[in-house]
Amino acid sequence: MDHPARLDTPPFVRTLGELLALSEATPTPLRAAWIERGSPRELWLQAGEVVHARLGALRGAPAVWAMLDDPTRGFPVESVRRTPTRSVHASWRQLCHEARCRLLDGGTTRVEETWLDISVDDLAER
Repeated sequence: MDHPARLDTPPFVRTLGELLALSEATPTPLRAAWIERGSPRELWLQAGEVVHARLGALRGAPAVWAMLDDPTRGFPVESVRRTPTRSVHASWRQLCHEARCRLLDGGTTRVEETWLDISVDDLAER
């Protein structure tokens, strides 16, 4: 794994929106990593796009959908030299749209064996 690059990146952002905006404004890839509810979580971003996500055993879009229900109020951020192999092949807008469609289809979002209680109102606020 690459060591963090030493750039002028804030060490902490409060929301996923701030993380995406920071990624758009930063020339190098970013990594946000934290542990919540006993599960390691990682988001790798480049040029305002999520390129890789991990939440416990979940990878890619299912991990992002699960993170939409994450109560975390902040994300530690570091600049990195490169990202791991791309596991997310959709834009942020497409990821949020898919999560909303899953909610409207069944009232909950199913991510492999994990059930998430996300309301449509919660997604609209994010």
